[in-house]
Amino acid sequence: MIEVEKKFQPTKEQLENLLEGAIFLKEKSIHDVYYDFEDFRLFKKDLRLRIRNSGFELKVYKPETNGRPRIADEYTSDDDIKKVLNISNGDLEKFVLDNMRVVCDFNTNRREYNKEGFTIDIDTTDFGFGVVEIEFLVENESDINMAEQKILNFAEKFKLKAVDLPLKTEAYLMEVYPEVYRKIYGDKEKFV
Repeated sequence: MIEVEKKFQPTKEQLENLLEGAIFLKEKSIHDVYYDFEDFRLFKKDLRLRIRNSGFELKVYKPETNGRPRIADEYTSDDDIKKVLNISNGDLEKFVLDNMRVVCDFNTNRREYNKEGFTIDIDTTDFGFGVVEIEFLVENESDINMAEQKILNFAEKFKLKAVDLPLKTEAYLMEVYPEVYRKIYGDKEKFV
């Protein structure tokens, strides 16, 4: 399955309307620690290696093409991650701790709801960044544009407008370590 999502920053009233009649699924705390080499080569190539709670995960973002929204391939097994990162042998954790540095370290409180076949994630981070993501699952890449339009149509019922927001890692770096943000992305702020 492919997860298609759009990001929103609703007003309190819009959020209340969106959640009216929604089914609460769960609330969880997420601790993310992101790693990269000293030269930030992973971040610069849109790869995000993290430990989420207790396990390694790797997200490999694909560029937007032909109007398709940005999506990511996700890897959760150490062997798959080592293969993608071209780490030939040894323990992934040992390699990361010996060769990489922590780039981001933050906590997110996530409340998850379901409404009309859509998943609604409400994320609030410990560094002050908040976002609402509306998600829809599809089986084929050919259905991504259709899913994106379904999300936008659903959101429009609640007067929500999709916004171009940074990834949480980008928001963290802009807020906490702007000098690292500039090393990775240059002086141009993508989200002003």
